Amino acid sequence: MSATPFCVSNQISLSLFTKPCPIPNGAAGLALLGKICRQVKRAEHAERYFRMSLQLDPFLFTSYTALSEMGVVNMDAPTVFGVHPAALQGGNPSMGVAASAKTPLQPMMMETPAASSFYRTAQSQSVLRHRSVHFETPGLTPIPVNASMLPAETPSPAQMNRAAGSGAPPEHPVVLRRAREVASRLYYPPSPETPSLTCVTRSMRYLRGLGADTGASSMSRPTDGMGRSLFTTGSSENHTSNRTVLPPPSTMIAPPAMTTDDGLEKPDAETPGVQDILELLCLFGFSYNRLCRYRCRDALQSLQALPVCQLTTGWVLHQQGKAFLELNDFSSARRCLEAMRVHDPGRMEGVELLSTVYWQLKREVELAHLARKVVDWDRLSPEAWCVVGNCFSLQKDHETALVFFGRSLQLDPDFTYTHTLSGYEYMANEDFDKAINCFRQALKSDPRHYNAWYGLGAIYHRQEKFDLAEVHFEKAAKIHPASSVLKCNLGIAQYANGKAYQALDTLSEAFRLDPRNPQARFQRATIYSALHRPQDALQELIKVRDAAPREATVHFALGKVYKRLGKTESAMKCFLTAMDLDPKENQLIKSAMDKLDEPDMDEEVASF
Repeated sequence: MSATPFCVSNQISLSLFTKPCPIPNGAAGLALLGKICRQVKRAEHAERYFRMSLQLDPFLFTSYTALSEMGVVNMDAPTVFGVHPAALQGGNPSMGVAASAKTPLQPMMMETPAASSFYRTAQSQSVLRHRSVHFETPGLTPIPVNASMLPAETPSPAQMNRAAGSGAPPEHPVVLRRAREVASRLYYPPSPETPSLTCVTRSMRYLRGLGADTGASSMSRPTDGMGRSLFTTGSSENHTSNRTVLPPPSTMIAPPAMTTDDGLEKPDAETPGVQDILELLCLFGFSYNRLCRYRCRDALQSLQALPVCQLTTGWVLHQQGKAFLELNDFSSARRCLEAMRVHDPGRMEGVELLSTVYWQLKREVELAHLARKVVDWDRLSPEAWCVVGNCFSLQKDHETALVFFGRSLQLDPDFTYTHTLSGYEYMANEDFDKAINCFRQALKSDPRHYNAWYGLGAIYHRQEKFDLAEVHFEKAAKIHPASSVLKCNLGIAQYANGKAYQALDTLSEAFRLDPRNPQARFQRATIYSALHRPQDALQELIKVRDAAPREATVHFALGKVYKRLGKTESAMKCFLTAMDLDPKENQLIKSAMDKLDEPDMDEEVASF
């Protein structure tokens, strides 16, 4: 197979159908290849295989989640799954008819009518010319192309008019047709390397809708060289009576689609169920994709549109808890993740997030109880030992926490979250070299893990390597553009690099993202003071004081600003308040009070 990097284009998408796939087991084999390529850090090839597997099997949700985790763009869920749930049509203008009339997994590009007609003509000629083209893979025999593998054409005017009249974007008939084939077990004919399915049980006949059991009593066991059924019965006495012969592979093609008078495809008896499943997967995929792109509010809104029976599943509660955690809403995250434990007590995915929520809320008893429960449930789970490490981290026992984080990494060396937590523990011990190594290991397993980029930036900032700190904070903010904390740290690094006005803009963006974050306003006040703009600094600090009235640093900074404005009485009042709130800094505050009548020497508030 060619090693040329894969680019999603019309020509590449067409080659999927004109060059028969030599991979055994079709979509599942392609998904496995994508997983392997992702593990060996061949992201472009992994993306290619995951996209191909989705084109062959729209129900392969794991391929969609993998693409979302990799940060692949143009993964619009309604386009991939071929349906447009009503819950996504009202509040998302990007899902209009114009954006949805493309072939599934086809890039969203602007094209002229002449270019479209030219492409369709070239496409039809290429299909006829390349039906017998083989992959350059030795030892594998290609699979014949059937009609269902061909790419979809542009929706007809009747479809577009009907969609416009109903207010809903048109479905993709190729995806629906392919989904019905998968649901009916009309798979690709197997390659010679895969044992052929020459027999089928009653369960398979029920799933495939083959009808009554005719001639089953005359069937015998398959001869040597013939494959076994996917489903086998428990007893041997009726082992032969439940079998029937499948049609030859060459005849396993999609039945001709029934059409109505206006040219639209008539749905068969299986269409309603298939479409319901695709709509559910579309909502799941849309939410997961938004969450992977850290558009947490959009993800939460789409998750709330799920059926009531899905809202209490472990997967949905896990995603909701993760979204609230990214929004720093720890109380809501705790509620969702605890509900996940109640409804799905055997689920280990997500317990490390619950332990982080307890850590942030300083809930030592709940965290210790959770650690005991998860270790008793599954001692071989990396998430369990990650929870135990967090438990000791909350108790400031960093060495013991690192021991348990190491155990978690023994069970799963690619567990990104544990690598990152280990880095923060080393930071607490002032061991920056090992912390940097842990963060780099985390980025090696997941380049989009913004917590590791933030950790590296924090280390470089403490080492006064402000250029490197700014670069790493900027990478983290690019991955998670909705994080106010990341923007705030980026602004601080920019100011340390002498970019004061750029830092002011960044800090304004941080406050816009989260008005509850007073740190952004406080840093803006510090910069205004350095720029000799005390009146602007005073306005910012008053708002910070109203948001955090018990912060001694804020009152001390207010006293410094009042002193520069010549308001000595207000300055003395702020200094006394700061002394009451933080008696440990009496010497610094008294020194400032003694200098009230002296000219201001641009003393740094950060020294407090």
